[in-house]
Amino acid sequence: MQIEIRSSNEAVISGYVNAVERDSRIMPKGKGATAVRSFVERVRAGTFDKAIKRGTPIELRFNHDKIIGDTTSNLELYEDNIGLYARAIISDTEVIEKAQRGELRGWSFGFISEGESWDKEGELDRRTLEDIDLK
Repeated sequence: MQIEIRSSNEAVISGYVNAVERDSRIMPKGKGATAVRSFVERVRAGTFDKAIKRGTPIELRFNHDKIIGDTTSNLELYEDNIGLYARAIISDTEVIEKAQRGELRGWSFGFISEGESWDKEGELDRRTLEDIDLK
């Protein structure tokens, strides 16, 4: 994630949100301590591009809840051979202040799976996302 503070009321945040064709960190399957098995997740190349081309506005959120923009206003998204790239011009005061203090550390993305497959590698399950709706 790269952050450019332009003024006290504007910052540009950019960088890769997620790589394609690479396994995620190990995640618990299910909810909390009741998880039966862990798994890794990977996004098939082209999956982000397909979701973006649907044209449905995709929100930009701060800490998963506060909406600070979307693809119809201040958020640009595209997929390249590395993964999902985002660039946003931010005017939210709280976000800019956290950026100035070095407290912004990364991206995440919300989605609903519209197509996926599962396989195993040793004892580890792998979920491959092939079609998603980005939220």
